[in-house]
Amino acid sequence: PGLAKRLGASFGVVVTEVFDGGPAGGADGLAPGDVIIRFDGAPIRDVDELAWLTNTAGVGNQVTLQVLRDGRQIEVKLRVAAKPYR
Repeated sequence: PGLAKRLGASFGVVVTEVFDGGPAGGADGLAPGDVIIRFDGAPIRDVDELAWLTNTAGVGNQVTLQVLRDGRQIEVKLRVAAKPYR
């Protein structure tokens, strides 16, 4: 939350890494430095809240994220995927 505030958001989760081939990547996906502020309309205050919403959204379902990128608010649509085991 502190880093999100420094990036211009009063709340949110900062994206630090996006994995190649994952649902968050790609031309219309997330990028490092993005601040996720809403998940399907629900405000995101911390990473635990984001993880819970992602885990309960349902694999294969499309979700809409509101993201701050370079001072602008944009929408990113993603399809939820199963978390890979490492």
